[in-house]
Amino acid sequence: MRESSAGDDVVAVVAYDPRWRALFEVEAARLGHALGETAVRIEHVGSTAVPGLAAKPVIDIQISVPALEPPKPYSAPLEELGYGNWRDVHESDRRFCRDDPRRHHIHLVVAGGANEFDRPLFRDYLTVNLEVRRSYAELKVASARAFGHDRDRYTSAKKEFIESALSAARAWARDTGWTMEP
Repeated sequence: MRESSAGDDVVAVVAYDPRWRALFEVEAARLGHALGETAVRIEHVGSTAVPGLAAKPVIDIQISVPALEPPKPYSAPLEELGYGNWRDVHESDRRFCRDDPRRHHIHLVVAGGANEFDRPLFRDYLTVNLEVRRSYAELKVASARAFGHDRDRYTSAKKEFIESALSAARAWARDTGWTMEP
């Protein structure tokens, strides 16, 4: 696994594209075939998974795996598909890689672990809460304008909003009985 930085490519936020769902489905099938039973669950997450939400035109995919260590059961098949540019490889609870050119971001988490539910919950919460979705879109556009040449600062600019919205999403999940679909 080769570790990389966030890179200095431009962050561009664009209007929602309904083709993003189909692009996810094609890539999810390819990933599922390559990973086999190592992929416990493959989810479309991130802004491209929320209908109507402006987003970077990069498909975020969360793959739940039985364990992150050792990495070979997932890293070897992903690298064969052209995924590399590993980041956060020193975190105990998630891994991140992407393809080049940047079309997909892969977020690996442990199946049943604490991080597995956050991204799908955030996606579903934004999907049903128009005002929160609008506020998030405005923040994303402003952050891209301000930090378009610095992905780390762009991400940091959204952190407080995401944490607050995720807290509200957890309460919403308890109140509605939300569960991640199998």
